[in-house]
Amino acid sequence: MLRTAKLAGFVILTIHVNSLSADQGLAPLWVTAQTADAAVPAYPSTPPAPLWLPPPPAPVVTLPAPAIATPPPPITPLAAAPSGPVVTYRPLVPVIPMPAQYYLGRGLLGQPKLYVPNQPLRNFVRYLSP
Repeated sequence: MLRTAKLAGFVILTIHVNSLSADQGLAPLWVTAQTADAAVPAYPSTPPAPLWLPPPPAPVVTLPAPAIATPPPPITPLAAAPSGPVVTYRPLVPVIPMPAQYYLGRGLLGQPKLYVPNQPLRNFVRYLSP
């Protein structure tokens, strides 16, 4: 079946186009050679003037009216401060400033460490500890 279809396709392709007639659904096709007495179309030597369109109209810019800022209303103090006990919180550990001879640096993993001058062994252990 496949072999027959391939053979039929080959036969159809090899049929000369000029032998087909109009009653088979195809018109005969052939190319005729141009003769010397055939009229050659003459084109004007100067190109026609280009088509110029008018420029687009300029956009009309309308600005909104400027905003007028009004000053805020004056702040009035409260009539009376709230009454009651004032509660302050104390830290559990007293906050003391860092001694002047210490300096801040980074440990092995980039965490902040406090180093003490003139104590290389202690500073090295601090550098290695997380």
